Amino acid sequence: MEVNASKYLFGENSLANGVKSPNGRVDGKVAVVTGDATGMGWASALAFAEEGAKVSIFDIQNEEGQKTIDMIRGTGGEAAFSSRDQPNL
Repeated sequence: MEVNASKYLFGENSLANGVKSPNGRVDGKVAVVTGDATGMGWASALAFAEEGAKVSIFDIQNEEGQKTIDMIRGTGGEAAFSSRDQPNL
């Protein structure tokens, strides 16, 4: 599974592109991240996917959550989205 988070985080022509080399530290594991439709959670979801994790996304922003899933799946990763509001975690 190859997911290039740098492409989404910094753009294809940025200095950061190519600097990070995924090494599969979490290959085959499941990463559960809440609030990852945008912002830091979004970046975390892409980073976990880049490192080989299957990503479970939980957020109240349905459209943005689906976009994140589409990005991960579009680059060969595995991801699932569930609309949730977890204020008491």
